[in-house]
Amino acid sequence: MPAEQADPDGFELVALPVPGFLDAVVALPRAPAPRPLMVATHGAGGGPEWPCQTWAERVRAKRIVLCLRGKALSRDNSGFYYPDHHALGAELLAALDALRAAHAARLRDGPALYVAYSQGASMGALFLADHGKTFPSLILTEGGQREWSASSARRFQASGGRRVLFVCGGKGCRDAATVSARLLEKAGVAAKVEYVPHGGHTDAGAVGKRLDETYEWAVSEL
Repeated sequence: MPAEQADPDGFELVALPVPGFLDAVVALPRAPAPRPLMVATHGAGGGPEWPCQTWAERVRAKRIVLCLRGKALSRDNSGFYYPDHHALGAELLAALDALRAAHAARLRDGPALYVAYSQGASMGALFLADHGKTFPSLILTEGGQREWSASSARRFQASGGRRVLFVCGGKGCRDAATVSARLLEKAGVAAKVEYVPHGGHTDAGAVGKRLDETYEWAVSEL
């Protein structure tokens, strides 16, 4: 399917039970053909439905989107968070196993894309530095820009990492992402920083529009 062509069949959001964790959400294309995978994580206080809906629309249902829920912030389940990168990593690996068990025929073999906002980006950058084979390309929005070091950049490259796209709506994010991008590039990982002046700490609005315009750079080698 050409990159500019929308999938007329669309997608549906379905719950995915994950043993040991709260249910994840999957944006499952209605067309039966196998699709490559992307994993999306939210910021603290968010939930999996928004990133699943938004990213499935952005990629025109050409990818299965797996969205992690995290732990509940309160008893009424009004928001969720990831306690630390170890917790996010454990949930991610368990959710991947659950997805393969439930929808193996729908998944295309090959590497996956990791996209994240705020806390999901920060925790993901820490965990995925050693998982470049599975997730060679990352899109980190308003988060994950301060977590890189020369060592973690080299580890990401050595494990198979290829590309990191930082998308920022604030100057602080942009400045830190610029430093991290240099570390990644020195380690042999392609890195790019997209900055939306006064875009704010969000993945919607003008920042979301910039994601619409630039996300394909991160998946061009997948």
